[in-house]
Amino acid sequence: MRLGNLAQYKKGPFGSSITKAMFIPDSPTAIKVYEQKNAINKNASLGKYFVSSEKYETLKGFEVLPNDIIVSCAGTIGET
Repeated sequence: MRLGNLAQYKKGPFGSSITKAMFIPDSPTAIKVYEQKNAINKNASLGKYFVSSEKYETLKGFEVLPNDIIVSCAGTIGET
């Protein structure tokens, strides 16, 4: 059975769609960027990268929601 037959999935964002130059300091209006280390360490509070609400709107299709399954395409093998 292929994943695409069971559920919807998305890959990304990649490359120039999100770069360190786009990150801003944490503030009441900043949106946290969920990083690969959040999934690897099973801890959503790790990390210090944030984007503006304007940038978030361009990336909204990649928003992580409760009960989403995160699959890392790089990093660790055998982690669950």
